[in-house]
Amino acid sequence: MRWTIEEKEKLTEQQLLYMYTQRWLVKHKLWTPLRKYWNGSPYEMLNALYPNRYSKNMLKGYSKN
Repeated sequence: MRWTIEEKEKLTEQQLLYMYTQRWLVKHKLWTPLRKYWNGSPYEMLNALYPNRYSKNMLKGYSKN
């Protein structure tokens, strides 16, 4: 996933936060590993890759309570 974000797509932090959605994960064939290793949690997947860098409320689609 890091390769997809940093090398293939060359996403900035802002672009990643905007584009990181279920649709993006499916498009890049990351949905199956997400479900298998992170119980379908996009946040947990991103947190495993970049520990403590992002919070759930920074991601598109999570409520901002």
